[in-house]
Amino acid sequence: MVPSWPTSRAHLIEAQRALALATPEPYLPAHPSLAVGACVVLFPRHQAGRGERGDPAWSAATVLRARRILAQATVTTTASWPYEPGLLALREGPCLEAAVRALTLAPDVLLVDATGRDHPRAPASRYSSAR
Repeated sequence: MVPSWPTSRAHLIEAQRALALATPEPYLPAHPSLAVGACVVLFPRHQAGRGERGDPAWSAATVLRARRILAQATVTTTASWPYEPGLLALREGPCLEAAVRALTLAPDVLLVDATGRDHPRAPASRYSSAR
């Protein structure tokens, strides 16, 4: 089976750089009432150290439309990578993916608490603005 998520620093950094340079077309919803998904991963509090490969994790995902829950899933997983700043997707990505794939309904759009514009590999000049 081909891994669905980057499994090394080099592969993730390559994917991050490609995403940072991407210029996707603006998203235009097919209909006004979207099925909105969201996902989260949690690790035990007060773990020793910064986070190791194999740490227990709990992931959840849900899909809502007009404040009504259409689908929800929770999975128990483990961290596939130790914590490393700038490479959190190696640790959390597979956990989040497992929860989203466990949904019985795919969302139209998915909200993920993640770094974007402020990521170290995001080109600063593309997002800089006067504040």
